[in-house]
Amino acid sequence: MRSVYLSSLLTFCLSLFIIIESSVIPAGIDDFEIAKKYYNFIEQPQQPFDNEKKSQGEIVYPRPNTTWRVGEYVNVTFKPQTKDQTVDIFFFNKTGSLAHGSLNEIQNFPFIVPPEAISTPAAKGTSLLLAVRRKNSYLQTVDSVVVKVEP
Repeated sequence: MRSVYLSSLLTFCLSLFIIIESSVIPAGIDDFEIAKKYYNFIEQPQQPFDNEKKSQGEIVYPRPNTTWRVGEYVNVTFKPQTKDQTVDIFFFNKTGSLAHGSLNEIQNFPFIVPPEAISTPAAKGTSLLLAVRRKNSYLQTVDSVVVKVEP
């Protein structure tokens, strides 16, 4: 019952964030700037759930706390019903775009884990993988998942 409540609360909070932020985010804003706003939003202390369970949104894989190694060929997979959007995938504050494209054509975005993505003790031994989704150049949502990246 609690997970249903938390899931509903998360959906509400993320929807509210998108509505509020979409009204002030112009179509041309950089995905990294959106990521910073999202990160600041999810780090607010009044959130009643821990960061590892924050919105994966439409990301099917990786699951939270999946371990990847530098140089490993990995992928981010989205739910098949995610259509009419583009996505840009990167590690927050660590990398540029690792994969991007249209969700109409594919739901699986492969890339090689870069050395910049290594998890640090300052980040609780994890790295935050973000997927910024847009429709017609306008922000739709930011999906996130915490992964562990080892050398």
